[in-house]
Amino acid sequence: MAVAEIIATLLLILIAIAAGAVVYTYIQGFVGSATQNTGGTMAVISIESFCVSSSTRCGANSSFYLVVLNQGPSSISISQGSAPQLYFADAVSGRYISTTCNAAPATVDPDQTYACSNSTPDFVGVSPGDMVTIKVVDSDGGTTILSMRAIS
Repeated sequence: MAVAEIIATLLLILIAIAAGAVVYTYIQGFVGSATQNTGGTMAVISIESFCVSSSTRCGANSSFYLVVLNQGPSSISISQGSAPQLYFADAVSGRYISTTCNAAPATVDPDQTYACSNSTPDFVGVSPGDMVTIKVVDSDGGTTILSMRAIS
């Protein structure tokens, strides 16, 4: 009987050590990836002006017109493959759509703006007075959100 008790005790110790090693490895992997910094900075942006219309009454005959300000310390590069994404949500109808900003390829320096628009009538699909939320996401992940009522 004494040999079985010793073997059982050794097995329990080995199981505890193995479980501790698994937990230690998991925590090291989690903390390592959570604290890893790639050195890149995210754009700091804000919406300077925003208009959304059920027709084309926003600047230059657009169904929406949006001006975004680069408030960050670094420039934002806009190109065909890295244009900001726009997400619209109509709180009244529940409609969600997304599109790519049609800004011309450029480098937007700090304290400079870029504009996005669409001349397709009722592109966003809103009714006058609907509360519309716009979310702008730059290619590096910089994000800004604003809500506004649609005009006719």
